[in-house]
Amino acid sequence: RYDAYEQLGGEMSAVVVLLEENNNGVLLNNVYSTEGAYVYTREIENGKCKHELGDEERHALSEALNK
Repeated sequence: RYDAYEQLGGEMSAVVVLLEENNNGVLLNNVYSTEGAYVYTREIENGKCKHELGDEERHALSEALNK
């Protein structure tokens, strides 16, 4: 959980990483803002993502890979 926007507080945003034994899976990022909530998905292959990740996404992926 994290604050996507400092002025909102409450850690309403979250990143979840789901991986199988070969480190393939999906990263889900739920970003909460005053306009609504948005969910972004990223495909993970062999523990890597083809797209640039934000700080929270990199942290969550690192945590999942080290479990």
